[in-house]
Amino acid sequence: TPRPTRRPQHSQADTERERSASDITKQRALLSSARSACLPKMMLAYMDRAAAGAATERDALELTVVAADAAECAAARDFGGLVSARPAAVVRPASADDVASAIRAAARTTLLTVAARGNGHSVAGQAMSEGGLVLDMRAGAASRRQQMKLVSSGGGAAFADVPGGALWEEVLHWAVSNHGLAPASWTDYLRLTVGGTLSNGGVSGQSFRYGPQVSNVAELEVVTGEGECRVCSPSAHPDLFFAVLGGLGQFGVITRARIPLSPAPQTVKWARAWCTRASRSTRRTRSGW
Repeated sequence: TPRPTRRPQHSQADTERERSASDITKQRALLSSARSACLPKMMLAYMDRAAAGAATERDALELTVVAADAAECAAARDFGGLVSARPAAVVRPASADDVASAIRAAARTTLLTVAARGNGHSVAGQAMSEGGLVLDMRAGAASRRQQMKLVSSGGGAAFADVPGGALWEEVLHWAVSNHGLAPASWTDYLRLTVGGTLSNGGVSGQSFRYGPQVSNVAELEVVTGEGECRVCSPSAHPDLFFAVLGGLGQFGVITRARIPLSPAPQTVKWARAWCTRASRSTRRTRSGW
């Protein structure tokens, strides 16, 4: 009687190897679909190199970029310096449509996450994406002032339409020098992006009087996780509007914001308290209680 043949048992290593091969196939399919979505050529070049870096089994899930250039290295770090995460691709969108195209392409697979990066001042890796896509919202920074517009309402109120990737420093210079106006609330450090601080809160020394920056927004243009570009406000799509403000980028990418403006003062007073020893400051605080 012939002996029954045994089916070879798959070891855990074999299973992981098959899974890695499947992931590589999915990644290549994503690249093909991205081309059909007419994504920027620079993004496709990055994604092609990411797929090439995933050719080995060890790197299949990490999607490590081979011979990373300066932009990719910068996107792997932030101001906090506590976390390092190398993206598979750095996307430099020129418009909200580019942001939407990138998000739609990434949504076709579970292998890619998307993170919006402004000026890189997150402290715990919030603007990073390990093996995913990083949207460089500072792309085209030279044309930011050209994209800023002054909008007037019927009641005489003035607003600034500004890109989400613009620095508050750029917004302030543009508004004051061209129109003698300024936002009511801004951060003490101005080299932060509009979309970045509105995604966090925007608290500063002026917040006790004017509220945080998230309380001084009239309208937002947001690209959602489905890649849809929507305009929202307290009256139009309010759920999306209030979810995005302070939402840490989990509900959409801010590509434009309408900020209320008021007459800029001729002079301002800024007080800063210096402390050379933390122990002295804490002793004074405790004694004040």
